[in-house]
Amino acid sequence: MTREEDDRFGELRSALQEPSDDGLERAEALFAMLDPEGEQDRLLISYGLDLLEQWDEEWLDMLPQHVARAWGTRRVPELKVALNMALRRCEEDRVLEIMRDMAHVHPDIRLFGPDLLEFDRGEGGRIAAANPRGLSALINEVSERIGNNLRDAYEPGIGALASQTYQWLAMNAHDYNYSDADTATWWLAKALEANPYNEEALAMYMQEVFDTDYFCTSLQLGDIAELIQEQDREHGLTLNMLDAVANYAVCAPFGDRYTHVWTNSVQHSNDLGATSERWHRLLRWFGEQGIDYIPDGVDEGWWERTSQG
Repeated sequence: MTREEDDRFGELRSALQEPSDDGLERAEALFAMLDPEGEQDRLLISYGLDLLEQWDEEWLDMLPQHVARAWGTRRVPELKVALNMALRRCEEDRVLEIMRDMAHVHPDIRLFGPDLLEFDRGEGGRIAAANPRGLSALINEVSERIGNNLRDAYEPGIGALASQTYQWLAMNAHDYNYSDADTATWWLAKALEANPYNEEALAMYMQEVFDTDYFCTSLQLGDIAELIQEQDREHGLTLNMLDAVANYAVCAPFGDRYTHVWTNSVQHSNDLGATSERWHRLLRWFGEQGIDYIPDGVDEGWWERTSQG
């Protein structure tokens, strides 16, 4: 070990030997410069995390960004082992507690989606149904760690996983502390913002709109279409067409008062190239996705009757 490396170990020991705000600040500055792929830096990170193992939980909840990410990277695999053991032992309350702990320390909560969906669709779905309070705590833990930004940018490799996280939140929005359609369609819109090609989330969004005659107006399919219009005009057009149908579903019950909303969106889709064949294809898509009910009036020729053209 070189003198410089020895000094860094000493600096980290000094910072994390005892819990303190100043120590965390110094450790954060050091962790921010470390490369987890570098052999010597990995040893230094591991040493720092060993020191943190001795800290009380209340201090671990205050870890700054880079230290928290390293701490989560160590803790999540350990918690997954504990989760599998609790599942085998049928310790239902413990299962949701571990899932909440995993959400609390996950290095990047946006990437937790695949684990959440796997849990939800497996044995966890039954456990969550039997313990709504535990599920509510898990929903809170995940959602509180996600920024409530109207527009987000996603680095390569992040979007598809983040989309699954938002989709899971939408799937569990009902019957707990997230009980309205506004919240469900918000999370589904965020799922589609992160990954506009998440067809399952897209079908869920339209089903939610048809079931409730409602959607969150803060982020709509037309907004997401704008994000990809230049890169993928075809899929952008599909999203605009679905946005027109969603606008019709929400506005039609109010009669003539909001007719202009859906007629404008239909005309916008037609201007972008929505032909009669494309509209027919869209109607078939609903059936392919298992969406049996669509609003009255959305049928053959709907796009012509409601278009301003």
